[in-house]
Amino acid sequence: MADRLGLAGRVAVHDRLAFRDTTGRLEPADFDHVEPGVATLFHLAMAGYEHGVGARYQCFLAEMGGADAETLHELIVGAVITGDLAKLAGWLDQRHGSRAFPRIFRSPAYTGPDPGE
Repeated sequence: MADRLGLAGRVAVHDRLAFRDTTGRLEPADFDHVEPGVATLFHLAMAGYEHGVGARYQCFLAEMGGADAETLHELIVGAVITGDLAKLAGWLDQRHGSRAFPRIFRSPAYTGPDPGE
């Protein structure tokens, strides 16, 4: 999305990690060569989050979305923002079979409504 909007990565070294984070480009490797003294507690927290959450999310998108990983990400973000799971659930059903959303995301103990209700 950052590329479509023409956002460039030419930012000061101490801001580069934050820029890559906010544009969805942050990867675990970004933290491998952070200069001593440049990494603040914020940067270390971002590194921990990226290693613990971001990298796993990217694996999930690649596994479930394949070549359409970006579309899956957009559907997930849209569902989070609107609270409407219908488009996401429909997309998953087309690619992974009927009732894919509950099979992928829901605990067997879940007793709430299904998507679209």
